[in-house]
Amino acid sequence: MSIGCWWRSKVDRTYVAGNTAIPIFPEDANRYTIYGQLRMAYTFIDHYRPIRTILRVDGLVVGLGLGLLLLLHPLALLTALGLDAGLPLISRLAGSALVGLGVGFLLAAAEAELRAGTLVSAIVSNGLVAASLFVAYLSGDLGGLTPWGYLLLLLLFVVCLLSAVLPIPYL
Repeated sequence: MSIGCWWRSKVDRTYVAGNTAIPIFPEDANRYTIYGQLRMAYTFIDHYRPIRTILRVDGLVVGLGLGLLLLLHPLALLTALGLDAGLPLISRLAGSALVGLGVGFLLAAAEAELRAGTLVSAIVSNGLVAASLFVAYLSGDLGGLTPWGYLLLLLLFVVCLLSAVLPIPYL
């Protein structure tokens, strides 16, 4: 039952080429190495690919993008977008928390298995950011925004809403 040098092992669900076992299912990827050196993070049949993508986008846009913007607190840029600058301490605290969350999401997207705690924290944190943006829009707090400010907050709202909703089926 061999096709060339490749054959499928029915015992341990792998394809075998010579002395190298290549796993078929992602949950088996941690048990095997390729040529004894390179360890597979995940296979080509990655069921978590959509959530990994949204975690990376969320980590870059919300975590590092908005987080660094709030952490650096550039008054000229915030005023040009039509945002009220407010107290620098509060925005810097929020920015540092968002940077930490973004780095955590970027690191979690590179893991072989996504843990439920990572997904729950993505759902809760992004859901709260999206809800606070929506409430601020409805209450009229964003009335002084420029068109670029509205575009930036719309992008932020969409990314947060997708990051809060897409992980739900993976729990």
